[in-house]
Amino acid sequence: MGLGNLVILIKTVTYSVAFVLAFFIFIPLAVNQSDFNGHCLLNARGNWLNNGTLVITEWGTSTGCNFSLFVGVATMFVCLLSTIVSFVHLGKGIDIGWNEGLCNMLLSCGFTILTFAAAITISTGFQAWCHLLNQNYMSCQDAQIDLMVGSNIISSKFYTQFGMAQFGLWSVWFCWLVLSIMWVFKMYKLSEIEDMKTAVQNERERLVHRSDASSI
Repeated sequence: MGLGNLVILIKTVTYSVAFVLAFFIFIPLAVNQSDFNGHCLLNARGNWLNNGTLVITEWGTSTGCNFSLFVGVATMFVCLLSTIVSFVHLGKGIDIGWNEGLCNMLLSCGFTILTFAAAITISTGFQAWCHLLNQNYMSCQDAQIDLMVGSNIISSKFYTQFGMAQFGLWSVWFCWLVLSIMWVFKMYKLSEIEDMKTAVQNERERLVHRSDASSI
């Protein structure tokens, strides 16, 4: 296997891994929003009653949870498509051109930024939620055992759900970071090839012009 095919294989595996990890993002977040009756617990505020019930005075904005859901779903579809395309290129032994490489580089860099923002949002927002629970519990993980928030809210799995979501987001971010570096390097190599082609073409035209001038 040549170096070019090896690089394509590494990209294909990375896309495949990111595709699988995307399920760790949107599935637990979607289930959690269903358990919490559509509320987002990130950065939520509340007060504790004497009977141990948490009264939420302000839920977190739905943007934080929905943004991470979007990143997870978008990553799944983009990585699935990219995996298929990479397998086709690998099977036919063909390389990509400048335009396709540029699009892939911009896409990877864009998703790296989006995923990092989503991971930070989830991590900091969940940390604020755990800080609220730690006012009445020894740890955030202990709180999911018998936390009472409301009659329509299922709070027995929130710690596991957001633990999976954080794992998925940070892992997917690392995959996108690796892909971004590989695509930037690929574009650098393509730029060198294009510059070389341009230099050869210019030198050829110069020689042809000199030959025509000499014949006159």
